[in-house]
Amino acid sequence: MAFAAGAAVPLLPFLAGAAGFRAIQAAVVVTLAALFGAGLVLSLFTGRDALRSGARMVLIGAAAGALTYLLGRALGVVIG
Repeated sequence: MAFAAGAAVPLLPFLAGAAGFRAIQAAVVVTLAALFGAGLVLSLFTGRDALRSGARMVLIGAAAGALTYLLGRALGVVIG
């Protein structure tokens, strides 16, 4: 359930009726905010600095998103 909820976060702007580049911008902002929030909550369990934990989660999520995008582009060229 947690995985499905997290995966749905970037889709929220599209489900709300946004389209085009604005929807992509909104999806990025909403996703980064959710990642930061997850980092803040995680800091409650680890005892680490909340802002640092939030920033770490954003960096990890952004790196994962960039890698996924680049892999998708590469496979799209090969397969497509």
